[in-house]
Order: sequence, then C-alpha cells, then structure tokens
Amino acid sequence: MFYGIVGVSGLAFVCALELIPEINEGMKLVKFTEEFKMKMAICMALDYIVCFVIEKSLKIIFSDYQARDIAVRRPDQLAREHARRQVQAEKKAAEEERKRLEKVEEFERQVAERRRKLEEWRSGRRAQ
Repeated sequence: MFYGIVGVSGLAFVCALELIPEINEGMKLVKFTEEFKMKMAICMALDYIVCFVIEKSLKIIFSDYQARDIAVRRPDQLAREHARRQVQAEKKAAEEERKRLEKVEEFERQVAERRRKLEEWRSGRRAQ
C-alpha cells in the first residue's frame, strides 16, 4: 500500500511538472503554463509535508508505541496453553536427557575400548 501511494505521488509530480511529456500525451493532459506547474508542484509538496508533520505529531501526542493483544484470552485458554507448553518442555527435556545419556554411553564405551587396547598392549609388551 505504501509503495502504491509513493508511486501515485511520483506519477502526479511527473505529470504536474511535465517531466515526461509522453505520459501527459498518453493521459491526454493539456499543456500547463510554467506558473501553473510551479503552483501545483509547490501545493503538492506542501500538502505532503503538512500531512507528514500532522501524522508524526499525532503519533507523538496519542500513541504509546506498545503492541496490544489481538484478543483477550480466557482463563481456560491460558490454562490449556500453559499445559501444552509444559508438555512440550517436558518432551524436549526428556529428548535432551536421552541424547546426553547416549553421548555418555558412547564416551564410556570408547574409554572401555581404550582400556582394553591398553591392557592388550601392556600384556603383549610383558610377554616379550
């Protein structure tokens, strides 16, 4: 929507100042006098500036810039959402614990394997 407004404003300035005569011919606009071009351009520029100042001043005066809830939730909705989030958190915690235990088991297996190899190496060296 913003880009549409900017585009139409730009087109209005181009047509008012006759920057691209082909557009004016295509829209069948009559030739403007230099005085009328300047008056129209100044009027349009002042209009945009005044609108901008009014918008900003009203925002400063009346807006607190805080997001509002789209809808107010009932207590039962809040309870269901809390329960759902709690179940999700428990599942996530259980999954993380399972992964942690798998890593511990893998590490312990590697340690046992290295101990076994070290014992084999020691027994092989002593036998010689």
